[in-house]
Amino acid sequence: VTYSEVMVYVNMIKDKYEPLLSEYIWDFEVDENKSFEDMAKEEIINQIIRLKIMNEVAGDKGIRLSEDEKLEIEDSAAQYLTQITEKQQKQYGINIDIVKTIYEDNFIAQKLFDVVTADVDTKVTDEQSRTMIVKQFVALYKGRDKDGNVLKKTEAEVEEAKNSIAKAYEQIV
Repeated sequence: VTYSEVMVYVNMIKDKYEPLLSEYIWDFEVDENKSFEDMAKEEIINQIIRLKIMNEVAGDKGIRLSEDEKLEIEDSAAQYLTQITEKQQKQYGINIDIVKTIYEDNFIAQKLFDVVTADVDTKVTDEQSRTMIVKQFVALYKGRDKDGNVLKKTEAEVEEAKNSIAKAYEQIV
């Protein structure tokens, strides 16, 4: 995996989170001694590893891209390049071939996923989705707001947030 390839994923995740949560999200502490940025880096690495393994398995299973899919990928890659600056392209060595490789990896991985999980129920249960509630409660009293201001809560507000977390935990359990 090249540096340029990794930087495409970094830009994609940055474009996903910053518009919603501001550029200060990267410093937000999600766990003790672990920032949102650290978590995002781990996720990028894990995603790339999964994609490369899935592409290897797909190749072994004879899963390939059709000509129509290749054309769709080329259009998508060209569209992606219009969304990043020339400076970013030069700085990180991002070009059409790098982006096409990433889109191909993702497309083939999705095709493999569809084949392997054709008979599997992939719905997220209510119980599984409740985990996010706890992470949202943590953000209520700890970290920074969307403008980067450090949240300063009173002891009573912190206690109230902790009680909400405890109630959510009880419901999940």
